[in-house]
Parts: sequence; C-alpha cells; structure tokens
Amino acid sequence: MEMHDRLLRIEAKLDKLTDQLGELGRIDERTDAAHARISRHEVRIDWIEKEHRELAELFHLRSGNTQMWERLLWLGFAAAFAALVQWIR
Repeated sequence: MEMHDRLLRIEAKLDKLTDQLGELGRIDERTDAAHARISRHEVRIDWIEKEHRELAELFHLRSGNTQMWERLLWLGFAAAFAALVQWIR
C-alpha cells in the first residue's frame, strides 16, 4: 500500500508538472505574439519617420520658392501702385 501511495503522489506531481509546462507554452506563444506586434509597430514607426523627413524637406524646398514668388508679387504690386499714384498726380 505504501508503494501505491507513493506512485499516486508521483503521478499527481507529474500531472501538476504537465499543467505547468502547458502554461509555459502558452506564455511563450503570447510572448512571441507580443514581439511580432512590436516588430510591426517598429516598421510602421520607421515608415512614418521616413515620410515625415521627406515631407519636411519638401516643405522647406517649396517654402523657399514660395517666399521668393511672394516677394516678387509684392514688389510688382508696390511698383504698380506707385505708378498708379504717379499717374493720378
């Protein structure tokens, strides 16, 4: 009978160990899934940073051209206004 009780305890411990190993497997799967999500987020962030850099460069390029055209427009407007004032006198 003592041997039977001992075998039952060993069997119970093995069952408990099997359950714990199964739980470890599930934890490992969740960890892998979390790492995959983080990797996807890193790729998306890298893409957003690249797009942001490109848009910032384009903005600076176009804002320089826009400022030049705006200044030329104001210069033309001021010259036309001065000519109109001279003509009216």
